[in-house]
Amino acid sequence: MIALLVPRSHCIAVKEAQGWTMLRADGSQEFRSDIDLECDHTFRDNGDTHVVKVGSLSEAREVLTTAMAEMDALDLLLLSIDPTLSEETRCCCVEELEPLLVEQRVVDSLNSLMSAKPLPATSDIEGAIRLSLKAQRSLTAMYLQRLKLRQPPIARVQQGWDELADDLFESSAERSRFEGACLQAGIFKDFTDAVCHTWGEEPIPT
Repeated sequence: MIALLVPRSHCIAVKEAQGWTMLRADGSQEFRSDIDLECDHTFRDNGDTHVVKVGSLSEAREVLTTAMAEMDALDLLLLSIDPTLSEETRCCCVEELEPLLVEQRVVDSLNSLMSAKPLPATSDIEGAIRLSLKAQRSLTAMYLQRLKLRQPPIARVQQGWDELADDLFESSAERSRFEGACLQAGIFKDFTDAVCHTWGEEPIPT
């Protein structure tokens, strides 16, 4: 079955014979005969709608749960390295990130997303590592330390991408779509791993 996954709306819509079954993270569900992607705010107001395949409604719920955990992990990681936030807030973020890093699928998702571009120069990953160690959140501290070590290889891969000639793509929109597809497929992570091996550094375990 085809499904529309919208993690930020805490929802997944599964296409069935007579229409769509909307499953929400709170356990509720509703049936709709049709979905208007242009008018329904669940889909219209979110830029993260993904088409996925599921075998059943129970599998769809599992997909939604995992996708929300992946989204939460990314948000918490980015907040933890934000120097404009208070130390208390950042400490809460590293504490909440810790249990999410137990799930390998969440780690795999983070690895792919964080390999797309180097961290902004204004980010404070050192501070996040310090807070993780202070809070005795070892998984978070190790992940951040590895992410810090991967920044030069990630930057090298990004440089290679930026150097690709624009005329390889039909348009800038096509280039962006291709970049998004590479991100979702983990291509940037694979290239970063290859650079790590070439430079004699260990990639993040998968």
